[in-house]
Amino acid sequence: MQIVYEAAHSADAQLAREVLAQEGILAHVLDDAGGSVRIEVADDDAPRARQLIGQWRGAGAPPPGHQDDARADRDSGHSAAAAPPDDSDAYQPLKKRKADNSGYGLPSLMFALIVGGFIGAGLLETFAHRSQPAPPATQTVETDSNGDGRTDTWTTYVNGVGTQMPSDRNGDGKVDEIVRFENNLPQSNSQDNDFDGDYESQASYLPDKKRTLTYSIDRDGDGKPDYRVVGPFSIMQNEQWLDSQGRVVKQVRHDGLRALDGKFDSDGDGVLDVERTYDERGEIVSTRPLSSP
Repeated sequence: MQIVYEAAHSADAQLAREVLAQEGILAHVLDDAGGSVRIEVADDDAPRARQLIGQWRGAGAPPPGHQDDARADRDSGHSAAAAPPDDSDAYQPLKKRKADNSGYGLPSLMFALIVGGFIGAGLLETFAHRSQPAPPATQTVETDSNGDGRTDTWTTYVNGVGTQMPSDRNGDGKVDEIVRFENNLPQSNSQDNDFDGDYESQASYLPDKKRTLTYSIDRDGDGKPDYRVVGPFSIMQNEQWLDSQGRVVKQVRHDGLRALDGKFDSDGDGVLDVERTYDERGEIVSTRPLSSP
């Protein structure tokens, strides 16, 4: 066996594996505890595998060796995979209040994760249509992306164009992410990041020239977002926390993925009354009260 690719993260590795699978090359993803994610193939397949991955990277894949802190956590459970849902609207508010498992302290990680999912889905859809003949009017392609012998991704094509891609990321046999496409580009993404059956995280691109990405989380299941991020070109620019009435109780302004300054509602009356500034590590360096409007 030979290592033919060092991936940026787990999602990147699975995409590279899919590229090789399209050409009949069996590849294995090696994810060690030190953070390295590699693709390994049989000795006889190594030259062809390197050539295919080189062509794929030339089409826009992320460079090898790039360490992405927004790596998706995957379970190793093996259960029978379920078929993709018939209902294309996967967003379902929770029926109970849930504990905060997503982590307010990791906004950059969450935002990078959702952006990575969009980019990965777009690359998968683009390469599939370059290397295969046009499918029938409607076709669902099943993929085993982690090599455990069970389908975990279902990509639907209509007239040769990808429309949606449900996937089972943790191997429990249930779909927990759905990417939808429009005009061959990822348009929206629904995620169940605590794997309880409810899609609390939503992301979508606004119809503007900057491809502005909006990302929100409904942690308490009331059907209203309590956290959201907006950024042009998929770069976080404005981060907000909201109360049950939809009022902004905290906001942070970013520039180049660095927190610059923000405002905070210190007494819970729905009015931002404290201003803060941050250093390059996100630590508060100054605080001052804001005058009432």
